[in-house]
Amino acid sequence: MKISALPYVALLAFFFGSSMVVSRFSLSQFEPSTYIGIRMIISSGMALLVYATVTGRRLPHDRELWKRAGLLGVFGTAVPMVCVISALQYQSSGVTSLLLATGPALTVCLAHFVLPDEQLNRRKAFGVTMSLGGALLLALSGEDGLPDVAEAAPTGYLLVTVAMIFSAVMIIYARKYLRGYDAYDVGSIRIFSTALAVTPFSLLTVGFDVSAVDATGLLALIYSAVNSPSARLLYDIYHMQVMEGDVIQTIRDNHQWFAHYHTAGVPGRNEIGETQELYYPAICRAIDETGFSGYVGQEFVPVGDWKAALRQAYSACNVT
Repeated sequence: MKISALPYVALLAFFFGSSMVVSRFSLSQFEPSTYIGIRMIISSGMALLVYATVTGRRLPHDRELWKRAGLLGVFGTAVPMVCVISALQYQSSGVTSLLLATGPALTVCLAHFVLPDEQLNRRKAFGVTMSLGGALLLALSGEDGLPDVAEAAPTGYLLVTVAMIFSAVMIIYARKYLRGYDAYDVGSIRIFSTALAVTPFSLLTVGFDVSAVDATGLLALIYSAVNSPSARLLYDIYHMQVMEGDVIQTIRDNHQWFAHYHTAGVPGRNEIGETQELYYPAICRAIDETGFSGYVGQEFVPVGDWKAALRQAYSACNVT
């Protein structure tokens, strides 16, 4: 690998890791297959938007491409994603990510027997040994990364193993049969076919119940579909108190997705003094404890002197 490829590897690692954390949170509100189906539908819509708006980019008409990329979507994305997201019910996103990081080692081993130009050498063998050794150590220690579970359920490890096997086989498949095609076309068809495979499966097995999903869960789902470091959430404390409540715990659980905060008194959206129900010094201390270094926007509508209201708000929120 060339040094110039390192920034792309780092960016991919960020996308992968952040998406895994969001997925772990979303499982408290979605069935795994429902979550994946909606996520892929959103991603499919974004891919279609690119085809509709970018000059020179048209939907491919090559039947062979659709067949091969479609297979990649079903067996290289749909099956592994269902397994991985389901595994997050039994272990933390961190442990799951560490286990999945051994996937390339499995791919290297399989490629040695299938692809003539990707034979194992000493350096590759050493890397494979180190990677698989770390995963084996995690499995033998019974680690699941969850604070309230004493011993890891083997189901999580089994699901991740199935996901890695399917992914490794389909990576080699793509390397062998899809190298000559446009990467964006392959990726888009892969997303379309995943959505077409997972959505009916979810409808038939668990239905498509999203009644337990709140606004935070919906935004987390959208983030995982967009999967961009530029996409973050504005947490409007006033609105979230009215819609959901439990503001401080929500901030502690999901602060990594919040880039900005808005304040206002509840009820009425007026000053944040003693006439409303939220205690902003405690809320702002919770925000500060997350390591947040951005801005908190004062978005209330004062009923009295606005300068006095702003001074009061500054005093209530200045907890550092």
